[in-house]
Amino acid sequence: QGSRLVLLYIPLKGELSETAPTEWTRFLQEQSRELGVPLIDLFDTFRGLPFPEVEHLYIPPGEIHFPGAAGHLTAEGNRQVAAALYAALARDVLPATR
Repeated sequence: QGSRLVLLYIPLKGELSETAPTEWTRFLQEQSRELGVPLIDLFDTFRGLPFPEVEHLYIPPGEIHFPGAAGHLTAEGNRQVAAALYAALARDVLPATR
């Protein structure tokens, strides 16, 4: 009660050098519509950043000696996601729940 489920798509670093993963995002859009769950897609947000800035959003291979750490978000990456998520919630989702 008092909460709302939202889907959040955070692109992988490798996806940002390509065209948008249209099949995957189309699937997410269709499913979110069918389920009535808002989708916040950060592909365009991240793709719009200069590549050197994108480099700092993801943990590079070998930086952290923990299996599977490479490719996850850095602290800056998490900050960027949080800011974009907050903006999208405030603009698109929260007004619809009032």
